[in-house]
Amino acid sequence: MEPKPNHHRRSIPWRRLFLEVIVVFLGVTAGFLLNNWRNDQKEAQLRDNYVTGFLQDLDHNIESISQDLEADSLWLDRAMPFLLDMRAGVSVADSASAITSMIIGVSQLDIHEGTYFDLSNSGNLNLFENYGIRSSIVGYQSEVKGVRFLEDYMYRHFSDKVMPLIYREYDLLKASYEHPEIVDNTEFHNIFAGYLSLVQQRRAAFKELLAVSLQFRTQLRAQLTD
Repeated sequence: MEPKPNHHRRSIPWRRLFLEVIVVFLGVTAGFLLNNWRNDQKEAQLRDNYVTGFLQDLDHNIESISQDLEADSLWLDRAMPFLLDMRAGVSVADSASAITSMIIGVSQLDIHEGTYFDLSNSGNLNLFENYGIRSSIVGYQSEVKGVRFLEDYMYRHFSDKVMPLIYREYDLLKASYEHPEIVDNTEFHNIFAGYLSLVQQRRAAFKELLAVSLQFRTQLRAQLTD
């Protein structure tokens, strides 16, 4: 005898299935949110590391800029009387060695740029959501490049103009000229005036870089306390 077919469908536990879907959804969402939170924490920590690195660089750079700015100011104070005498046609032969000692040295600003290069090479500039901070990072580095360009130009002037004259006319061992009156000729006047002009430009660049550095440091310190 054949079994009678069962015409009653089994009821579907919709409520239980709905709860299971909710549980799965909440689990996936929680995992997604947790992963985002972890990424945000990592980015925040990395950003703080960059800020700390910039602050360390800036503390060093501000001190270095201040020292070189003072040195250039003192150099110009010493040099201007000689320039005025040259313009007035007064002989400066008696000060030939002193004047020469002022133009035979070329210094370079000691700037720490490691944090910027790390940030730039890693492509992590977007970690700084604050547009003002990003703008300051780019602007600060632009000022540094300007100083570097000026220093390179000064070195070329020193290499191409100053040193050939020194090797030709100046006895380094005796620290004197065989003919001191050479400092009264046009070539020496142009070399000295050109060097002085470059020092003036560098001092102005140092002042601007110092102002930008101080402002940048203030912004970064505020970033750490946010």
